Formats: sequence, structure tokens, C-alpha cells
Amino acid sequence: LQFLYFIENTLNMSSRLLQGGLGVLAGFGAASAAHAEGALSTGAAANGIGNGPCGTWGLEKFDRTWDKHHRARTDLLGKDAGEEQEERSSRSIIMIRHGQYTMADGELNDLGRKQAITAAHRVAKLHLGSSLSEYPTSLLVSSSKRTRQTAEPFIDILGLEPTFDNDLRECFPCPANDRTNTKSVEEFNTAYRQAEAAYERVFRRPESSTRNEVVVVVTHANVIRYWTLRALQLPPEAWTRLSIPHCSVTHVKISPSGNTYVRCMGDAGFHPPQEVTTRNI
Repeated sequence: LQFLYFIENTLNMSSRLLQGGLGVLAGFGAASAAHAEGALSTGAAANGIGNGPCGTWGLEKFDRTWDKHHRARTDLLGKDAGEEQEERSSRSIIMIRHGQYTMADGELNDLGRKQAITAAHRVAKLHLGSSLSEYPTSLLVSSSKRTRQTAEPFIDILGLEPTFDNDLRECFPCPANDRTNTKSVEEFNTAYRQAEAAYERVFRRPESSTRNEVVVVVTHANVIRYWTLRALQLPPEAWTRLSIPHCSVTHVKISPSGNTYVRCMGDAGFHPPQEVTTRNI
């Protein structure tokens, strides 16, 4: 008899818990639905697209006047071109991370030098297939030892005189939002000013309406990650979540209208699998 009472009490308690749980779930579901609806409305309003899935992230519409030197498409093309028409000129920024290096002396190891040669040949072939107007026109190199060594085969193979730039050196341009930041505010501010100064010199619209510009930049992983997010007008605080292999290719293309595209990021597929690395030794 006591056992039967125990079973009955247990069933009653389970019933009450179930009812309470369903009530909590219902309330949570209603709150979630309201939050999702608000997010949709906010994102959609920011994008000017009405209610729909494209507004769920709440991203602002891409600002084509990001360089504060907006020029109408008619200024470059000589006629009113529809948004669907491909623009005649572009500026490509080909960013190359240095090869694998030994942290003890800051110099490329044997694998890093091999990676640099392979990457230089890759960049040379990227644009030779279309026209000479798309062949690399300038080579910018971080003044660090490992990037200068990485640039050596690019100088030989591309036939370009390098411009060495201290602002292209490795830095921590902004705090990351996925880890504890150990840098001081002043350190971040200094690195931010460095990265931004170089960015403004490198990222701009093409100066010609008929000739493409291709700039090769040999630099560092942090710079590449920050610049890519910056160019796409995405939160740069997420830069630590992106992985850039040694001597990989990241290609950002800018049109005369200010539209910015990423053709590839961290592309290392042209290296043999056993030679793809991300960590230094």
C-alpha cells in the first residue's frame, strides 16, 4: 500500500513538473519569436529590404563611399551603366602571408623559402591568362625579415621593384571578441593607427577607367585578416577567427564604383598538401 502511495505521489509531481516545464517552454518560445521578429525588422530596416531572411544579421547596407572619394560610374565609363554591367577597370590587392619561419632568429626555414617560390609562381600565373593589363604592377613588402625573404622570389619572378613599408609589419590592430586581450589600450591604438595608415594607402579605387591595377602585398596574417574584414565592412573584431596559411593568396578586388569583393582568402591549394602550414616553429 505504501508503495502504491509512493507511485501516485510521484506521478502527480511529474505531472506538475511537466505542466510547469511546458509553460516555461511556451514563454521562452514566445520571447524567442518576439526577439527573432525584432531582429528581422531591425536587420531588414538597415538593409532596406523589408521583412525577410536577408535581414536577420542586422548588417548595414554596404557603403560605397567608404573612401570619401566617391565617383559616379558615369565619370569613369562615359555613360550610365546599369548595376548588372561589369565595370571595365578594377584594382586588385593580392595579399601574401610570409612563409614559415623560425621564431628564434626570425628567418624563413627551408620549407618557408620553398613556399615563397611556389606562391610567386602562382601569382604570376593568376593574371597572365587574361591580359597584360592585369599583370601585377607594384609590390609592397613589410620591412620584417621574414617578409623581405618571402618577397625575394616575387621580385625575381614578377620583375618588380619592391617598396618596403614599416606599416605593413605584424600588429594587433584591434581587440578580438573571442579571447582575453592582454594588450594595453595604447598598444591597440598604436597598432590600429599603423594598420589603418597602410590600409588607406593600399585600398582605393582604380585610377584608370581602362587599365586594371594589381598590387601584391607581402605581409602578415593579422594584417591580412583585419584588412579583409575591414574591406568588406564586417566587424574587424572577428579577425582571430580567420586562418591564413603561410604563403597563401588572399585576393580583394575593388571596382570604380567602390564595390569590394573577395575573390579568395587564404588560398593555399596550389601548395602540396604536406607543405601547407599555419604555425611557425
